[in-house]
Amino acid sequence: MSMSIEENDKWFSLSQPHPEEMFPNTRQVASGQAGEAKFLSTMRDFGVIIESDVSKREPHDFVIVVDNKRLRVQVKHTISDPPNWIVVAGRAGVYKPYTKDVVDVMMLALDDSYWCIPIEEFRNRLQLKKHSVSLSEANSLFSEFKNNFSFSK
Repeated sequence: MSMSIEENDKWFSLSQPHPEEMFPNTRQVASGQAGEAKFLSTMRDFGVIIESDVSKREPHDFVIVVDNKRLRVQVKHTISDPPNWIVVAGRAGVYKPYTKDVVDVMMLALDDSYWCIPIEEFRNRLQLKKHSVSLSEANSLFSEFKNNFSFSK
């Protein structure tokens, strides 16, 4: 006996939680993984040394070497419309801002645009009041860091 897609979906939802209920941040995780892959590709294109792709238990995503300096990079990618980046660390409702103790560079990624922002500049300009950054804020607050792969001003 074959079932239609609708019947099959109904059966699935009755027998177990829908995957989005089991993993509510699946879309965020997929977006993050896409951003990280894009970051790796772009950094290689620019000749940046990727020292390590760190464990997911670390508060940063990568360690890169630029001008003989090791930098811990946190990549934030968005697929939301309108574009908006969540720029705090945490899970399960417990979030905290990134600090210079754990991250050197905040990288906002969108399509073929990147904002490579030193964490102290990022925190100072955002003034710790927000947990997210819109595209207009990225363009106005961090314009000199857009597609600037020197990782400095």
